[in-house]
Amino acid sequence: MLKEIVSDKYSKLALGWFAIMTLWWIFLLLTGSTEGANNLAFGVTYGTVLTLAVGIIGIRAATYWGNWGSVMGKAIIVLSLGLLAQFFGQLVFSFYNIVLGVDIPYPSVADIGYFGNIPLYLYGIILLGRASGVKVGLRSFSSQLFAVLVPLAMIAVTYALFLQEYDFASTDVLTIILDFGYPIGQGLYVAFAILVFSLSRKVLGGIMRGRIILLLVAYIAQYIADFNFLYQNLNGTWYNGGYGDYLYLVAYVCMALGLFQVRSVALKLREKSERL
Repeated sequence: MLKEIVSDKYSKLALGWFAIMTLWWIFLLLTGSTEGANNLAFGVTYGTVLTLAVGIIGIRAATYWGNWGSVMGKAIIVLSLGLLAQFFGQLVFSFYNIVLGVDIPYPSVADIGYFGNIPLYLYGIILLGRASGVKVGLRSFSSQLFAVLVPLAMIAVTYALFLQEYDFASTDVLTIILDFGYPIGQGLYVAFAILVFSLSRKVLGGIMRGRIILLLVAYIAQYIADFNFLYQNLNGTWYNGGYGDYLYLVAYVCMALGLFQVRSVALKLREKSERL
């Protein structure tokens, strides 16, 4: 798998971008910088460039799988749209911070992208499960139990940390929807990612196995980054260029590598069919 990653041009570009952003982040860490133009620039650059580029390349790569005509093609399109939704949210965030020079309000237009990312990722993981051979019906008792307990556990943790003492009386309806929707929705898509991986261990095989697992890892990395953002934001410790941004960088790179490797497989299969 590592050999395939380093031999793919787009994967090498993603790893190169990761290395550059890592060096930049280490510089911020060593200087102790928590605010200012350098922190803002990092917060804007690491995510917007990667999510836009990977989203566009992913949609183009879906053509090799037949676009909406195949389960894998659908999965790639949906995942790519999820990244583009994230790009939109970060673009609006950057506009408020850099152009307007003010903190972004909550809720804001950026939440169209950030919150819209959740159903796209959730649908994407369901499609990945189908593409990896997971059956819709969960026949074994252990699988059924796992499918119920994991989402419930994730929701229970997010409720206990963020929503237990929620003040409904002084909060508007849209804010309530987002405050509950973010942690519960993110908990659901990572729970489904774990579920799909657990159920697909015996059916994943051949050339696609490592690629699908890498995409599932990206889902979990994204959840960790989102969960950490909610926690830091709740405690007032979030700042641009901090370790929270670096967690997002790792998640985006994992997603990029997964999508690029799926693209690489499709190209190889097409070249093989053309030679026959």
